[in-house]
Amino acid sequence: MKISKNIELVRAYNGKFSSMGPNASKAILAILKKKYKSVKLTTISSLKDIEKIIERSPDLVFLTVKRIPVDENNESETIWVSDVLFNAGINHTGSLGEAISLDYDKTKAKDTVNDAGFDTAGYFITKPGDYLNAETIPIQFPLFIKPTSLGNKKGVDAESVVHNYSGYVSKVQSLATDFSSDSLVEPFLSGREFSVAVIQKHASQSLESLPIEIVIGKNKNGDRILGTTANSGDDEVISIVNEPKLYASLQLLAEGAFTALGARDYGRIDIRLNSDGQPQFLEANLIPGLSSSSFYPIANKLYNNLSYDETILQIVSTALNRQIA
Repeated sequence: MKISKNIELVRAYNGKFSSMGPNASKAILAILKKKYKSVKLTTISSLKDIEKIIERSPDLVFLTVKRIPVDENNESETIWVSDVLFNAGINHTGSLGEAISLDYDKTKAKDTVNDAGFDTAGYFITKPGDYLNAETIPIQFPLFIKPTSLGNKKGVDAESVVHNYSGYVSKVQSLATDFSSDSLVEPFLSGREFSVAVIQKHASQSLESLPIEIVIGKNKNGDRILGTTANSGDDEVISIVNEPKLYASLQLLAEGAFTALGARDYGRIDIRLNSDGQPQFLEANLIPGLSSSSFYPIANKLYNNLSYDETILQIVSTALNRQIA
């Protein structure tokens, strides 16, 4: 017998605002329909669409979008969807707006995690024309350059690792041109890369951390980085972490970052080792991708032997049980 709950899976009409594509959304919708009596997929473009959801007052919104334009004809002013729902008393999966805003702003996330006493690489923010020669760059090459506020590895490619000033100028300009984004510049961390699924256990008020190592082949420049091309190709090698000391340090950093950011329910913390083998916080994704090939469900499968369907239902159960508690 299906559970009598009204659930709306919400994604953005404009793909750049959604954390999941249409195929993942359809897969999640099919899973939820097997378990719950009333499930629908709602695509939103503006605040007006969120207000319609509030009028329907579902038991739960399964959220796959962080922000949305106030007016669909003007994308310059956006709002955090989680804030609007929370203020209206509508329960939703994942974190609240304050945490989501830190997830979105990578520099604020790094500062918040660093202020809480956890390691994250130094950085500076730049745009075209800010630094006129190599001598003025405040961090030594090689550098890693990415957008300040885009998720899902957007803007990260083979040219993100730069070894000289001309490469720096080119990448900063391309992010400004292609994504209308300033650049977050960090030292390039040459060590191993990890993504940690973090699950909040509301019954025990504890966190479970599931670190996976991601090994990607070298790109055309000889660097190993997880960018949009590699991410879409699903050709990375993923494994659990069997080294107790490393596992403990990844767990400590991931749970510390999750807590410092004020996150709840579930999320993903990305970490890379520096040249000394010390874990460094890279970024958080508090509404991570949830296709069957995404890191979060893969981690849950590798550690807990949960199927993709079970992972999706776990997220819903967590949110519903949190509301009851």
